[in-house]
Amino acid sequence: MATSSPRAQSRPPTHSRTAAGRRGPRERTQPSRRPASSSPRTVRRPSSATISTGAPATPTIRGHFHFYRKDPGYNSERMYYSVYFIRGYATHGYDPDPPYNASHGCVRNPIPDSIFIYNWISLGDSIWVYQ
Repeated sequence: MATSSPRAQSRPPTHSRTAAGRRGPRERTQPSRRPASSSPRTVRRPSSATISTGAPATPTIRGHFHFYRKDPGYNSERMYYSVYFIRGYATHGYDPDPPYNASHGCVRNPIPDSIFIYNWISLGDSIWVYQ
């Protein structure tokens, strides 16, 4: 997604799950929580979670996606409580979660936040990834 396009100006605010600030500028993720049914549902949002995204050689893909798969626990790549949003890219816990962009393209979050984030995301929810 080009940052100079008109769509870039209509991106959602970055108040939830932003990586900018404590660790310096990086990609930001903004989940969209829209109920799948017409019945009311209470949605709890964390105020923020520090994340680490793709290294310069393997950047995190940018754009608007939907979560399509959840894997609890650790997998063979040491990813903890993974939720996938496009072609194998996921948000997941990883130790260590360094203070710089170091992943192979995924959105890493601290291990203590991983189960909460995993349970908070529902399949079909939106995620925006942008800089």
